Amino acid sequence: MRRNKLNRLILLMLAAGILMTAVVNGAVGNARRRRAAAEETEIAANVEPSPAETAPSDAVQYGPGYLPAKADDAAEDAESSAGDAQGIVGPGGNYGPQSPGTYEEFLRKFGETEETIARIRAAEKKNQSDVERHNSASSQLRYWETQMNSVYQTIMSVLSTEEAAVLARDQQDWKKQREQNAAEAARNLAGSRQESTEYTLSQAEATRERAYELLERYRDRL
Repeated sequence: MRRNKLNRLILLMLAAGILMTAVVNGAVGNARRRRAAAEETEIAANVEPSPAETAPSDAVQYGPGYLPAKADDAAEDAESSAGDAQGIVGPGGNYGPQSPGTYEEFLRKFGETEETIARIRAAEKKNQSDVERHNSASSQLRYWETQMNSVYQTIMSVLSTEEAAVLARDQQDWKKQREQNAAEAARNLAGSRQESTEYTLSQAEATRERAYELLERYRDRL
């Protein structure tokens, strides 16, 4: 009888020991998991985000090779070249008929554009940020591109097939020269924020001069 009691006591002690061990192990495991989670959180908080994550999606990009006006103009050149490749024609063809445009009417439109750009430049002087200067240059280029393309297409619509072919080739040569001159104008500013602005301003001025040149050259045909 005593032996049975002693055996039961031993079994109870063993069971209590096993239970205690399980409780201790569980507590230690939970502590380790909490510590690991805390370390992971601390590491994640100290990791610096990549430039791609921190840069705003609408940030203005500057630096070597970033010439947005050139990219836009290249797309326009490609579109123009594709149209010319389909066949250079005169009245009633690819470039005609156009809305009537006389020499005086184009001269008036050019004058209005000059006034608009003067206002843009005046506003630019009040805000000297790099972004504002670049936006001003881009606006000037767009205005003169619109005027030059308008007079160019009107002229093409009244030329003979042979004359239109000559003008189309001359226009493509002029565009290539404009890009070369713009790159040269911005060369001294390579790598700076002013590089693309100077490039675009050079394009805008060249386009302005081309618009007046075409208008004067073909004034008797308008």
